[in-house]
Amino acid sequence: MTVKGLYYRNDPILLGVPPQKPPYDPDKLRQYMRSALLVKQLQNHGIPGISNAWCYGIGGCRLFVVVSIKQGYQGQARQVGHAAYTTPIVNFAGKYVIVVDDDIDVTDMNDVMWALLTRSDPATSIDIITRATSSGTDPRISPEDRAAGLYYNSRAIIDATKPFEWIDRFPKNVSPDQEYKKKSREMFGHLFELKK
Repeated sequence: MTVKGLYYRNDPILLGVPPQKPPYDPDKLRQYMRSALLVKQLQNHGIPGISNAWCYGIGGCRLFVVVSIKQGYQGQARQVGHAAYTTPIVNFAGKYVIVVDDDIDVTDMNDVMWALLTRSDPATSIDIITRATSSGTDPRISPEDRAAGLYYNSRAIIDATKPFEWIDRFPKNVSPDQEYKKKSREMFGHLFELKK
């Protein structure tokens, strides 16, 4: 590194980045770093088919995590969900892990919610883990537990993938492909002030 200049101010006014309800500026960078680390940690578990992961800033990059997979065998989605919950990225104070198919954009909340609503069933697609590692900063911990130093929470691992047992008979997506979307934006994006 070559330093070409050093600027300073006497008696500066330091605003800093006070913690606040999301969206929160430090989480914008943290989303990318933590998501990449989560993919790497899941791949290190030796589980095949990990496509992508996203640690949403809205949950401090740990409370709400989505992992996409290319399904290859029964139980893979649950395996990935439980493995994600045990990684250092998600384990401390995490709450929700959603596993989706690789046709879902994990960075797009609408796409994730669509998968959750159309590919999961509340009675059979959610595993609940109790007494998981949490933090004294979790507002959901009762005052009594906080006073006793009991920092536990629950986790929901949600399988929002097409059921592997009948994946070939699952209804096809009704949406344009990426190339068609790109061409549409190029032609008509100016009407919606969309960037190309």
